[in-house]
Amino acid sequence: MGRPEGFTSVATFDATWEPKQTGSKKDGNLVHLQPDPEKSWISGYYVGSEEIPSKTPGQSPSHSHTFEVVEFGDESQVQGEMTNNRVQVWGTGVLNNMIYDNLEKGKIVVGSLLFVEWLGKKPSKTPGGNDYHTWDVQVSDSVPPKNFGGSNSPAPKNESQPDPNPVTPEKVNSAITEEADDDDLPF
Repeated sequence: MGRPEGFTSVATFDATWEPKQTGSKKDGNLVHLQPDPEKSWISGYYVGSEEIPSKTPGQSPSHSHTFEVVEFGDESQVQGEMTNNRVQVWGTGVLNNMIYDNLEKGKIVVGSLLFVEWLGKKPSKTPGGNDYHTWDVQVSDSVPPKNFGGSNSPAPKNESQPDPNPVTPEKVNSAITEEADDDDLPF
């Protein structure tokens, strides 16, 4: 018996964008990557964030941020199969703070077109502290937020109506080119 037709997956995280590493400790093939301005970024619509409780008592929860991707620096940094062009990005302290702080300030809303770049690790300013991942998160000034079902909640996985004005990589690149003369890029 094969997979039945007429069903939609409810899996939240089919694909993960991971610019920091490849492989896994468990499999013994973990490789830490170096940031690359040509590869270590995505642009996409912010769909939402989720706090995931730790299975270990006393350990802080994890956070993931979901994006409907418009363009990748390097698509090979996606692990898993994308559904509806969506990927999750596992949060780090810096990324979580940048997203949550700007949500509170209203600079980012669900549907905002963001440019997210992993910049690598920096040493802690605290003696004996751990190195931390740094990021650059920019919100488009020229592309209006995408409407995910008319509310601030994530869009359903199977939208019945196509977006009447979809933003494509060409439109994003056009917006960048138009503003490049002003030295004020949207990202």
